[in-house]
Amino acid sequence: MMRDFRQWIDQRIEEAIASPRLIREVGEGIWISPSDEVFKFKDLTHAEWAKTAELDVSEMLRNGWVRLRVLADEVFAETERHSAVWPIVQTAEEYGQHKVRLYLKNREMEVRKGPEGWLLNGTPLAEIFTEKKQ
Repeated sequence: MMRDFRQWIDQRIEEAIASPRLIREVGEGIWISPSDEVFKFKDLTHAEWAKTAELDVSEMLRNGWVRLRVLADEVFAETERHSAVWPIVQTAEEYGQHKVRLYLKNREMEVRKGPEGWLLNGTPLAEIFTEKKQ
């Protein structure tokens, strides 16, 4: 009997991982446009939101959009646009987050808030990006 229950649990976990429903239920989804306009949504994946706006996710990313997912302990962000780092940091701060897992042009980076401010892979953002976007 215990084995059947364990198999049932394992099957439910596999189904949840494979399902966009899990993504919808985890955190808040956000798109930031190339002009830094913020679009927040819940209960949708990023792809589902893009469809409602008649947009394509891959094309959006190529054109400078930022895809974010705010979780309990960090923010996941993906973009092709270097200048999007400041709006990403501002969004993280809005949600009280101090850590961003950033995929910038398909390279994984970590952005953290430390005592001396926001750091990108250990280097202060102000040293990397000389113009902070307000």
